[in-house]
Amino acid sequence: MSRKQLQELIRNLQEFYACPSCETPYKSQDIKVLGQVDNYCFVQLGCKECAMPVLATVAASQEFEGITANRLQRDVKAKEARRFARKGAITALEIADFHNFISGYSGRLTNLQYKKAKG
Repeated sequence: MSRKQLQELIRNLQEFYACPSCETPYKSQDIKVLGQVDNYCFVQLGCKECAMPVLATVAASQEFEGITANRLQRDVKAKEARRFARKGAITALEIADFHNFISGYSGRLTNLQYKKAKG
């Protein structure tokens, strides 16, 4: 991965990710690329506010350089993307809630109907 690609990766991480504990945005100095295997980068993100370390594996396209959000091939239609964007980011509490739900589920995944708890 070239220097330009690494800079693009770090910019994307800063734009789309924040600390899962305190939701503090990451700065470039908080992001450390640990290594790369094929099209995967291993990244360590460190929160300056709460000191929570996060390890992430990021998949990069073969045509990574110069990709913009408008040129990314998506598996969702524009209408779906707008609907998801309006809902906002998934919170750590929502993930924990879903984890609790799925941990107690023993049926077939095709029959799964998760409804977010009101509250």
